[in-house]
Amino acid sequence: MTAREVAIDLIRFYVLRGDTLESLKAGQQGAYSDDYHASISGYSEPGNPKTKVDSNHILVTQVEGKEVVEIFSLKELYDEIASGKIQQQLF
Repeated sequence: MTAREVAIDLIRFYVLRGDTLESLKAGQQGAYSDDYHASISGYSEPGNPKTKVDSNHILVTQVEGKEVVEIFSLKELYDEIASGKIQQQLF
């Protein structure tokens, strides 16, 4: 799984359900599991250079046990999912 796939996985269900971009930004959701750590807005985890992102972005800080700091545009991924460019798949 890549950091980009993690970012997509974080919001896919909500986009396909019909949630708006604004509701995702306001909700600032996150997921912290053994598989990955990702959130809409937030700070990087201790040990990484301090990175802060706003609610226009998804921050991925861990993928399959490996620390990363990757940032993705919430709007770009939202639009890709909503348009059907990203196929619905489960990770």
